[in-house]
Amino acid sequence: MAGNRRLFEHAVRRANQFYAAKAWDKALAEFQNALKEFPDDLEIVEQTADVYERLGQPEPAAQCYLQIAGVRQRQGVQDQAVAYWERAARLSPDMIEPHKNLAFYFGTRGEIKQAVRENLVLAQIYRERNMLSEALASVQAAQAIDPTNPAVAEALEALRAAGVQTGPIGEAAAPAAESDAETRGSPIDITREKALSDLAESIFEEVPLRPQPKQLTKLEVDTLISTALDQQTRGDLEGAIKSYRSILAAGVDMAAIHFNLGLLYQEAVRLDEAIEQFNKAVNHSEYRLGSLFALGELYRAKGRVDEALSYFLEALKIVDLQTVRREQADDLIQVYESLAETFAAKGEAQQSGAFVNTLVEFLSSKGWEDKVTQARRRLDSLTEEGAPAMSLAEILSVRDSEAVLQAMSLMQELAKRGKYYSALEEAYAAIEKAPDYLPLHLRLAEMIFKNGQTEVAIAKFLTIANTLYARGDARQAMAIYQRVLHLAPMDVTIRSKLIELLVAYGQIDRALEQYLALADTYYQLAATEQAREKYQEALQLAPRGTTSRLWSNQIMHKIGEMDTQRGDWKRAISTYEQIRKVDPQDEKARMLLIELYYKVQPPRAIQEIDEMLKDYRAAGKTRRLVPILEDQVRAHPTDMALRARAAQACIESGLRAEGLAHLNQLGEMQLNAGLVKQAAATVRAIIALNPPNLQAYQRLLAKIGG
Repeated sequence: MAGNRRLFEHAVRRANQFYAAKAWDKALAEFQNALKEFPDDLEIVEQTADVYERLGQPEPAAQCYLQIAGVRQRQGVQDQAVAYWERAARLSPDMIEPHKNLAFYFGTRGEIKQAVRENLVLAQIYRERNMLSEALASVQAAQAIDPTNPAVAEALEALRAAGVQTGPIGEAAAPAAESDAETRGSPIDITREKALSDLAESIFEEVPLRPQPKQLTKLEVDTLISTALDQQTRGDLEGAIKSYRSILAAGVDMAAIHFNLGLLYQEAVRLDEAIEQFNKAVNHSEYRLGSLFALGELYRAKGRVDEALSYFLEALKIVDLQTVRREQADDLIQVYESLAETFAAKGEAQQSGAFVNTLVEFLSSKGWEDKVTQARRRLDSLTEEGAPAMSLAEILSVRDSEAVLQAMSLMQELAKRGKYYSALEEAYAAIEKAPDYLPLHLRLAEMIFKNGQTEVAIAKFLTIANTLYARGDARQAMAIYQRVLHLAPMDVTIRSKLIELLVAYGQIDRALEQYLALADTYYQLAATEQAREKYQEALQLAPRGTTSRLWSNQIMHKIGEMDTQRGDWKRAISTYEQIRKVDPQDEKARMLLIELYYKVQPPRAIQEIDEMLKDYRAAGKTRRLVPILEDQVRAHPTDMALRARAAQACIESGLRAEGLAHLNQLGEMQLNAGLVKQAAATVRAIIALNPPNLQAYQRLLAKIGG
């Protein structure tokens, strides 16, 4: 539901007043209040950024400019987007996002000097954050644009000095790393190398020992480690096992020892003992991947394919997550969780076994790390904007994966050219080769939608979602329902189904968000009672949501706004009174209550103002109430009781001139209304403040009989 326009305009008006008075803190607070109602109002976002700058807060100002740049970019106004990126970069030079956007923009426009500059700035930021691989990538991008640029050569030299393998200047970078990837084996082999290296280095370091009755000396521990390493490399299984067990008994607890001991037990076909050791090593991040892979192999050897698959999938997830952008990570994690649930639900040993064989073969193949990187680039190139990331696991589960990827690439190219019919033909042909490959079906639904067949596309998406749900893959079903709602946001049936699934899977905050969207949909359809019903259902669910988000308060505000907009003042008053009772500090609710009381029970409005004055006075925040009362006075200029409260608040807050102005106006209104006694009391109050024209007030008081 849209924000409250009146509250927005009220906040903007006050913000501009404070801005004119150079009261920057107050102006910022009011601009922020305005953005709570309409966060996408770019004019207010820019004014907020300006105030942040004046307050010497460059980072939040830069974030505001990034928000504006993002909108301008989506609108196709590239020159404006560039201007705001540059402002953000100027304010917060170490912020990565504006420099990345500028580097891409200048690079695609052939503006060599600017593109090189931005890439080198990025490289410097990455270096300072010790993100050396990203720094190298940025320098390489600059080198590709301008190979002879001396600044690029200097940046490469700096990286080389920091220990980064950059390759000769002017040539392709890091050939040695590619060679290493070619020769490195499976995750187990890679982790074994690390374990041997860590143990060898530990001889020259202090090893943490746990006190034991017969504690070994450091020299004795070092001797045992040297012996164990020698025995392991010579293939003396039993001797190495005995030595490692002695080290553990001495109080040395290292992941490298557990991992190596697990390998030795595995080689000796002592599977349960190997599993015990790998389960200890798996909790250490640097040993997690290798340990997961080893556990998968062990359970596979025991014939427990489903358990083996869960470990292999977890290992592949770690590998895959290292290749994706941060914003893709959550989607990818959900995909892997769904895959694990799907295989567990199916219970098809033959299919699980085949998939395990494929995973093991891939992660044991020569140069598998490079293959993972290449596969991710390809999958990302085939992923539609806004669609969830495709997982490596899914494509590995397809028999003729290369042919399927080629088909998807061709579909994409045909769609770009507007040849949707040909793209659909290619999609149907690919589905015959891989009928169970979900991304292919999703791509087909996208093609149908782009071909202008919206209802058919929605039906296809729903078929996929319902099929997944029937298979027990509720996570991906929910993701697809969410996608369908982007195409048909007013479909209450789909949104209701999504809410049902989210609640069933304990995703309460997301369910509450959908409840608010559903109620909003009903309201837009003029079905106000259904909207109220959904808000009430959301209220019942709210206690299970994240408490910090104050769901109950938020939902009741929505109900109050709906009733206010419909002109149902009494119902709205009841809702806001309930909010005030639950949260007396909710200033927005109390302001709205005052406005509503003026429509229905004006005396009650004054009573509410008196209660607010009492609360604010007790908290020492009377001055904060002044702008609220000033706005009410402008809205109700003839209300003498309100004018008196405004004068009182101003005087108590030290705003003597403003208080005198209100008392003057109040006295005139009282005299005009024939309220002589009350006017005399007001004049006496003015005299007590010792105004500049004191004698005139004294004469007036004498004249009216005071």
